[in-house]
Amino acid sequence: MKRLGAVFLALSLLTGTPAGAEGRRQAIVSWVIDGDTFQTSDGERVRLLGIDSPEYQPHRRKIDPFGKEASEFAKKTLTGKKVLLEGDVEPKDKYGRTLAYVYLPDGTFVNESIVAQGLAKSRYYKPNGKHREELKAAQKAAKKAKKGIWSLEASSAGRGSS
Repeated sequence: MKRLGAVFLALSLLTGTPAGAEGRRQAIVSWVIDGDTFQTSDGERVRLLGIDSPEYQPHRRKIDPFGKEASEFAKKTLTGKKVLLEGDVEPKDKYGRTLAYVYLPDGTFVNESIVAQGLAKSRYYKPNGKHREELKAAQKAAKKAKKGIWSLEASSAGRGSS
């Protein structure tokens, strides 16, 4: 992310000023559902665009390797925080969740951070690809460093990446 963009995002979050006409708006995270989905204080469900984290739904007995770690990272990073949501081409998914790239007040690109930690894969969901190259680069670095899901055997960790 360009340095000027990070400064602009941080200032808009800290001052409460709307971020502009690029489909960006503020929200407060009230509840993290899993590594790539959360709910805002007004009840809106948000799905992080361009990534796919391992599943962690113990109540349904669906727990993928590193699913708990992805969920915990998202909780630590997002819970109670003011965030900036940036949209792409499609505003909602088939489940009615808002699709967004998410930024913290310091300019941290949350979607990229989760991928960089090896706790999600870069995943292109057509036609939403505004930050596709950044996310692919973060995944490449995580794979090279064998972080998170990439520390598993290549045969099982490599499936489904884009």
